[in-house]
Amino acid sequence: MPASVDPATLTFGPQGPLPAGTGANLRQPLFSGAGTPIVNKTTAVASAPGGGGLLTGMPTISFGVFGASGPQIIPAGTYNIGFACTLGLASATQLDKYWNAQMTFAVDSADKPSGITWTAVVGSTPATTTTTAPAVTTTTVASGVTTTTVKSGTATTTTTTVAGGATTTTVKNSAVVTTTPSGSSSSSGLTTPATGAAPIPMAIWALLLLVFGRMAILLGRPVRIIR
Repeated sequence: MPASVDPATLTFGPQGPLPAGTGANLRQPLFSGAGTPIVNKTTAVASAPGGGGLLTGMPTISFGVFGASGPQIIPAGTYNIGFACTLGLASATQLDKYWNAQMTFAVDSADKPSGITWTAVVGSTPATTTTTAPAVTTTTVASGVTTTTVKSGTATTTTTTVAGGATTTTVKNSAVVTTTPSGSSSSSGLTTPATGAAPIPMAIWALLLLVFGRMAILLGRPVRIIR
């Protein structure tokens, strides 16, 4: 049958696919070299419980049965060819399983006896997807600043953590981000928010300065002796 016909829509009778036809409506069984239709075959015993059995004892397939009418019965083009496993009479639920391939036919007057030649259609190759894991780089400098850079595709994510706990995360496209120990950041044409000292250490230093200043004032006063 023509390649435009979906094999899953076929029904079958005792002599092959229905309705039988030739030319643009080609629907014919396969034939052996002796011109016998290859139909009503049984499979071998299943090799595994519940599995399918092999198709054994299959004869050599030939298109010579069409004789000089070959180009009229099978016009040049691509056709489906295969085997079908059916259950019962022709109906919408008759088809159980089928195995399909495609062949391209051409008219060749030099071919005898049918005047046609054929070539198998090569099956398509499944698409392949390649996934690359992100590159992760972590750098820690003496001042306690940790910079983690994750590169995935064209995006670069940089996370900078200062010893006091402050964290800055920057996402840039197609740029390499670097962080200096002082907390400032620079990139090729891009800038990253500076990360100064953390607020908690600053508060502690301010409190200590306040205490020391108060003590200096008290120590600078003359000592009063009460009798």
